[in-house]
Amino acid sequence: ASLLVQLGELSRVLGRTDRALELQVAAQALFDQLGDRSGSARVLGILSQLHVMMGNPQVAETCCRESAATFESLGDLRELAVTQNNWGIVDTERGDLDRSIEHLREADRLFRKTGKLRGQAKVSANLGRVFQVQARWEEAQSAYGQSVDLYQLIGDELNAARMQVNL
Repeated sequence: ASLLVQLGELSRVLGRTDRALELQVAAQALFDQLGDRSGSARVLGILSQLHVMMGNPQVAETCCRESAATFESLGDLRELAVTQNNWGIVDTERGDLDRSIEHLREADRLFRKTGKLRGQAKVSANLGRVFQVQARWEEAQSAYGQSVDLYQLIGDELNAARMQVNL
């Protein structure tokens, strides 16, 4: 199941969205067979992003809702943070920017609580994008700047450079 997830992510990166979807659905079926609720919920989070890419925002939101409910019941704050970040992206793509900010701020709170700096950097980047769309320039600049700082702190110069472009 984990291998299928990785192959699905590779397919997504290569632009083979249909194949990525097939692989993730197969991975989720295996996790379900194994009774691995966490694995299944993790795949739902990935599926949410694929469905957004494929123009299915309602399905993407359902995936996020189910994933979040599972991670809440398991008490897994790290994965819940990832799901909240994904949900923020879904809401951004749907044009519901206020809800996007709510999910992204919750993701940030959870990433801070669990000490996951890369997650904080991603959330800051996503908040920067939302603020940019809203023409909230100072907040966008601050969010992107925070993302640059966090990426540099963890040694991720590529993503730090990408965020500098956004600045």
